[in-house]
Amino acid sequence: LDLRHTRTNTMLAQIRNADISLRSVDSVITRLDGTKYVEKRDGKIEQLADEMKDEDGSWAVLDENAATGVSGSGPETQGQEYETSNPHQQAGGPGDELARLLADDRTLQAYVDDIQDGVPFQVVEARLVGSHGIAFAKHFIDALNEDAAISAGGAQSAAEDSNVLRGEFAELHGRIGNRDWAPPTLATRCGEIARPGYNSGRAHEYLDSPEVLRAKVKMLAELFRAAKKPVIYGGAGLSTSAGVSDYATRAGSNSMVSRGGGASGAGKVLSPFAARPSLGHHVIAGLARKGHVWRFIQQNHDGLPQKAGMPQHLMNEIHGGWFDPSNPVVKMSGSLRSDLFADLLACEQQADLVVAVGTSLSGMNADRVVSTCASKAQPTKSSCWPPKGASETTLGSVIVSLQRTPHDANSSLRIYALIDDVMAMLAEELEIDVNENAPPKVAGAASRPATHQPDPLIQKLIGGQKLVDTDIFQVPYDRDGLRAPHNAKRVLDLREGAQVMLTNGPEEGQRATVLGRNADGHWRLRITHRQVSNQGTVKEFGEVRLLGSWWADCASKGTVEQIPVVTVPRSNPAEAGDAA
Repeated sequence: LDLRHTRTNTMLAQIRNADISLRSVDSVITRLDGTKYVEKRDGKIEQLADEMKDEDGSWAVLDENAATGVSGSGPETQGQEYETSNPHQQAGGPGDELARLLADDRTLQAYVDDIQDGVPFQVVEARLVGSHGIAFAKHFIDALNEDAAISAGGAQSAAEDSNVLRGEFAELHGRIGNRDWAPPTLATRCGEIARPGYNSGRAHEYLDSPEVLRAKVKMLAELFRAAKKPVIYGGAGLSTSAGVSDYATRAGSNSMVSRGGGASGAGKVLSPFAARPSLGHHVIAGLARKGHVWRFIQQNHDGLPQKAGMPQHLMNEIHGGWFDPSNPVVKMSGSLRSDLFADLLACEQQADLVVAVGTSLSGMNADRVVSTCASKAQPTKSSCWPPKGASETTLGSVIVSLQRTPHDANSSLRIYALIDDVMAMLAEELEIDVNENAPPKVAGAASRPATHQPDPLIQKLIGGQKLVDTDIFQVPYDRDGLRAPHNAKRVLDLREGAQVMLTNGPEEGQRATVLGRNADGHWRLRITHRQVSNQGTVKEFGEVRLLGSWWADCASKGTVEQIPVVTVPRSNPAEAGDAA
């Protein structure tokens, strides 16, 4: 214990005394009316043009391949279009072929400008096919992708060469890293912008050497041991090895995850709703069981942490969840649920360690938990140590991803590796008991196919004998779904045909009908929406949402502050009982 305490104090001293200034980061801000602007590093405001965005906040770039049928490709085959030309290739030396092509034909500069503006490679290739033919289009795309300056993204070009990531020491390893560590190396070259329209760089993928990775994971374990309120900040990259696609991976079948059989490869699941947790999810759930997770802020909607055993009361599905009918997915132009945003702010102020896994950190509002914890961990020129609101034990941020992010230089520890690899090593270091149903450890492997089996949480709840129907539960919650005082119990009836009411979210108070369970044991709820036209015509349409099977367990135990649904009492008082 004394040795561990000494190591912790040494890390804290490194964080506080690091001769590195925090790097300012451009932020993409979404107003309440859905419009967006960029707050530049120098404080200037740049308005984003509305016509460049669709309703989901993505750049309105026409997929000309899909629209015109060129090469028969579309969004569903992304990552397979370039098998012959292969622009998303593994590390190789950059050439001067692009410069030669531009010298021969200056009109090609317009296509280079398109790439710099975030237009996808397949769109540029489709345009070139129409003007220059298929063979030239493939050749030009290869030259674009291999050019160091273009692939690195302009201002970042000095930070990269053909094989080794270059930049400030903290960008490569974090502020408390070892200066003797070798830099990460390029594993997959992909010159497309990872998140067009956001504060995002190119989608190249990098890996730490095995020796450096092991040393970094040991340091990560020490940070977890020292932290009092550690927060996991999960992005889409956490779920790619489980077969759920993300936004920022642009290298298709050549990406590190796909080469291991993950999201874009053969292991892709038929439906993301039926995906099974990755090894990373299972290890994080194991961290929670050992008290190493104070909160899990989940940008994803997939419910995979809960499927792996993560307690629901530790979860904040800030952007919506597929398995919480009161928390529908929030569009880029939508509003975050007020109680979840309040919890996000509490995490921002109180977290002493934030571990960001699989997120591009490209300017989402929730990214503030990472940047704030990083700033609290290091004194700035304008404030003495410790900063206001921070304790002397603030450990800062850890970023785990294959791609670069705008926040790398401010991190305490920066890890370039597959998330499952990092989590497997972390489980060894912290002696985490991983769920026996976790998939076998293969780098980047997809999860097993979903199979129907009784939910273990439900079986544990009812015991060996079936004393009550598994769709009816006694829960300590009131009519509004809030935890009741004095542990007063009510009935939560989830039998097929039962009526329930949503307790929170944009449809609070809306009624729904239980349609039974799906193949994975989650309840299906049908919500009837009513639309009234200007002429007074009423139109009804139904929407089916899922209630995760784990909600019955946490509702029965009273571990969450509010449950998503309560039972609507039956019209017959004799049948109603004390319905929740």
